[in-house]
Amino acid sequence: MFQKGGDHWNVWNQALKKTLVENQRKDGDYDGSWDVHMNELGLRSGGRVRSTALACMCLEVYYRYLPLNR
Repeated sequence: MFQKGGDHWNVWNQALKKTLVENQRKDGDYDGSWDVHMNELGLRSGGRVRSTALACMCLEVYYRYLPLNR
């Protein structure tokens, strides 16, 4: 969506920021990480490390990538 830009990116980005901030742990040993959620099959695959890594990669787009169309 970042590469697509425009309204597509703006809608995605607002939803992503809201979701990441609301779901990041802010307590104890899990502070700063994201919980594992059930997938469509009812499985919790990957664990906390995977959930946190994916959330961090989503945040990376602001700092690591330039839009291709510019």
